[in-house]
Amino acid sequence: MATVQGYRLEKQDYTFKDDGEARGVHIGLTKTLYEVLLLRLKEALAGTISDPITRPEESPLESIDGQLNINSLKIDLDYIESRFKVFLKAVQDKDPEDHLESLLNEIHGHYCLLSREQQAAADYLLAKIKSGEIVVQGNETLENLLEKYLKDQKEEQIDQFVEITGVDKKQLVDFINSSVTDGNLNAYGRFDSLKKTIDKEKVMKFMRECAVGVSVNPVIAQIRFSRLLEDFIRKGPVSIELVRLWARKLMERKQQ
Repeated sequence: MATVQGYRLEKQDYTFKDDGEARGVHIGLTKTLYEVLLLRLKEALAGTISDPITRPEESPLESIDGQLNINSLKIDLDYIESRFKVFLKAVQDKDPEDHLESLLNEIHGHYCLLSREQQAAADYLLAKIKSGEIVVQGNETLENLLEKYLKDQKEEQIDQFVEITGVDKKQLVDFINSSVTDGNLNAYGRFDSLKKTIDKEKVMKFMRECAVGVSVNPVIAQIRFSRLLEDFIRKGPVSIELVRLWARKLMERKQQ
């Protein structure tokens, strides 16, 4: 990231001298706006998660991922949390429907501060809270609820993937929690070791179920599943429905 001498994201107003005269300048880019734009850029460069066929080239941002990793960005969620508290009280007080919708719209208006994954989870949780199916206890924040929900969701998705493939869960989780690149995917033969843990009969059954109407060559199916496993590690965990879509797209490719 380029550095401008004396410029800090936390500061927007600067004074400098021009021919001995003091002049002021206001920078419109705030730290929050920068982080939101970076978040959107990282998601865009990650490619379309539903397409396992076309994989984008490694992003130039990956080389400075430790500095700009979206998982470590300190996004300011104060406003969303303040509206969330008001929304909770309105639900508890059984406020009119139009007031609840107004509060939800205020929260939705600041969704740019959340990743797409968090946005989908927030929609689900807010709807359940509004309907009374989820009751928030104590001073629990929306951020905490999202973290717990997404953690449980990922755990379930991993369990489902393990169930249909027989792959070793511990090795799979270790992979997902590491920073996988083309260069280190099979470091020390770890990806080959992971593939050896799969249940070939389960994998063939799964690939045939996903490729209805498509002739399935066992050798080709194993090769395509290797790609599927790699994408689940790189982009996942994801829902089993999306895994099935990936499998079908891969098996519909010309088998050569």
